[in-house]
Amino acid sequence: MISVVTIISFVAIIYVGPLAPYLGMGIAHTLVGATIMFLIGSARSSVKEAMTLPQDAPAILLASGISAMLAGQASVDMDVTAATVAVLVPISALTTGIIALFVGAFRWGAVIRYVPHQVIAGFLAATGYLVVLAGLSMLVNENISTFNLPFIFASDILYVCVPWAIAGVLLAYGARKVKSIFFLPGALLALFAIFYLTLLLLDLTLDDARALGLLLGPFTGSTFINNVDPTVLFRADWSLVLQQAPLILAVVGLTLLGTIQ
Repeated sequence: MISVVTIISFVAIIYVGPLAPYLGMGIAHTLVGATIMFLIGSARSSVKEAMTLPQDAPAILLASGISAMLAGQASVDMDVTAATVAVLVPISALTTGIIALFVGAFRWGAVIRYVPHQVIAGFLAATGYLVVLAGLSMLVNENISTFNLPFIFASDILYVCVPWAIAGVLLAYGARKVKSIFFLPGALLALFAIFYLTLLLLDLTLDDARALGLLLGPFTGSTFINNVDPTVLFRADWSLVLQQAPLILAVVGLTLLGTIQ
């Protein structure tokens, strides 16, 4: 359950703003990819207890790069752009996997010993900072950056941000203090129950909650299978994918640094 919630949160970080209507497609594709990743990792990993799943740092970097890509387009066909994003994400993962295989095969991971501690510290600090901005972007369904950060303090936005900021702090504190594998699943179930109980007490329907920005969506109403759309390969703007080569290489570098540090 925790893995599914985490994966969906990564997708929601990427599919914000004008991409929000395509969130269902993004979730379907990512869950399929995560399942394949988990099965291959379980079969091939030398550590059988390890779980191979999508990670936060690459997702955040992709979200930032995709946001910049959208901002740099003069005219946007969102169907084409959504298909391009749906292709860019797995290509980044596939490229990372191939390069990681070569790094492992030639024992190049030892070069991490020559990376200064300050660089590693900066990497971790920047990742945490981007995690916070990405979480805020997901909450308000807008791309939040350093320049428009005061936007979240608007009176009509605080009611969305404050409760979940408090919940995040309590989860982080509880995870450190409570040494039980049942804490996080139990806490997530408790948060679900509190949320829907609050809707009931306030006499709000799910449509009301969605209109207030309290739920993911809007979704198109398609089923999970229908959202797994192989035609994105033909609808994507491949020239735009190639233009994102620096972003793909950045994802590769960030992933390798995070893996072998």
